[in-house]
Amino acid sequence: MTIADAFPVQFYLNLNKHDERRRQTLLQLLDAGLQNVERVAAVDGRWVTSIEACRGYSSEKRYAQALTHKMAIWRARQRQAPAVLIFEDDVVLAKDVNERLAEINLPDDWGIFLLGCQHLVRPVVMAPGLVRCAQTWDMHAYAVNSRYYSRVMGVLTGTRRRPLAVPETCDTQLQKLMGEVPVYAAWPNLAWQSGGPSYAAGGWCNDNYMPGGRQTKNLAAVEGIDEEMEEQRSTRAVRKRNFRSREAWLNWRPVNVEASGSGLGDRLRSIAAMMAVAELEGKMLRVLWLPDNYCPGEVTNVLQAGAVEIVDDEREWLRLTMAERVVNDLAFYHTMDEVWERWKANFDSTYPENSNTLRNRWGRMLRRLRVNASIVQRVDEQLRTWRPGRLMGVHIRRTDVMQDPAKRINAENVAQYDAALLQRARETAQQKTADAFFIACDNPDSAAHWREQLEPLGLPVFHHWKSWQPDALRQSSLEDAMTDMFLLSRCDRIIGSVYSSFAVVAAEMGSIEYEIVPPAASNNEYAA
Repeated sequence: MTIADAFPVQFYLNLNKHDERRRQTLLQLLDAGLQNVERVAAVDGRWVTSIEACRGYSSEKRYAQALTHKMAIWRARQRQAPAVLIFEDDVVLAKDVNERLAEINLPDDWGIFLLGCQHLVRPVVMAPGLVRCAQTWDMHAYAVNSRYYSRVMGVLTGTRRRPLAVPETCDTQLQKLMGEVPVYAAWPNLAWQSGGPSYAAGGWCNDNYMPGGRQTKNLAAVEGIDEEMEEQRSTRAVRKRNFRSREAWLNWRPVNVEASGSGLGDRLRSIAAMMAVAELEGKMLRVLWLPDNYCPGEVTNVLQAGAVEIVDDEREWLRLTMAERVVNDLAFYHTMDEVWERWKANFDSTYPENSNTLRNRWGRMLRRLRVNASIVQRVDEQLRTWRPGRLMGVHIRRTDVMQDPAKRINAENVAQYDAALLQRARETAQQKTADAFFIACDNPDSAAHWREQLEPLGLPVFHHWKSWQPDALRQSSLEDAMTDMFLLSRCDRIIGSVYSSFAVVAAEMGSIEYEIVPPAASNNEYAA
């Protein structure tokens, strides 16, 4: 791999007062052919008011250092970069860094890649030039995969109070992720720290590395790695073939969300469910998403690239997932309970996970999905225009539900649902627990009817404008539907229809309460 291809965004961290270090770092990066590395002005420890404000870090300078690393990763996330490479300004690069890096192929599951470090616990040799880390020290040159931006920023934030045990540094914080995030490192080191004084360490001169980059301490942790790697190099061709033949099945969890009746809510619910399973299994998720009458649009209409790989060609998806070996594992997962029952039968029963904790994990996966930036902007502008205060979301699903005999909602009994929803909205207005209503509907008749019903209650009624398509099963575009869903997620509470995952997903995305209102009849025979 090359640095430019693998890590499209590159930063180096440098204090404003360290001009000489800035010049030295720039010259070194340019010598290595890295012409697009941007400077991030480091946070000065003098800006931190007191040691009590350091969130558990050992000094104001250490806390400032952690904030700087966090800021660089945050910038990469804002740019939607698939990965970011970060250098500290006391880094030393190997003269042949590009040639040696070209021989390294990072596994698909990589989360953090260290160009150099000091190993405290023996790493696992993966391939010539690459080891998987168990416990390391130093963050002078490292990359982060976009899948783990939030996780790394979260651990760098520190604690809310100063711990009584050993105070934290960036390095010890990163160590906390090494049991759950796949961390790899180059071997031998492609980068190491200079022997000059460290500002964050209070002027201590680094003596962890020899001039050529080998670590000088904890030598027992790395004894014999060169010999083991040479043995792997001698059988590299065979190992490479075996790895590639197994890679699709071992590293990926496939799911097909293109199934009969799978609308937007069902698809997002299924993706989040399998993201939860894939995370527990240490795999990445590969999803087949094909438009159909129930979900007429591409995934790029509603989501940004990020946590999962979306495939839009069925033959390519079958090839990538080696479907002949996993054909029984590709069912459409409709509910979290279904996922849990099918998954636990094939997993270690001693694992500390149950249906409730898995469902909580599913909610986190939903909130990790990144909604298309244009939709987020549209929702923000809409809310600024409305200025609603406490917003009650009212979700009405009628069009395709009334066409499905199995759901037993028809022209004769639909009035029971409407009466119950209207009564619940009336109670909300009387109790003054909301300042406005937002209507999310799947057809223009419902939108007009419910505006007419809600306006006499004395609260403002908002409805997102859509371009309706009356002849289609889904009468609004996928972008409009996602806008409705995201607006619902920004409400304070949602009430709505049965037989709909749409508002359930919206409520989970916004971490708000969703209430299914049963029909006004004396029994709930129609309630789902």
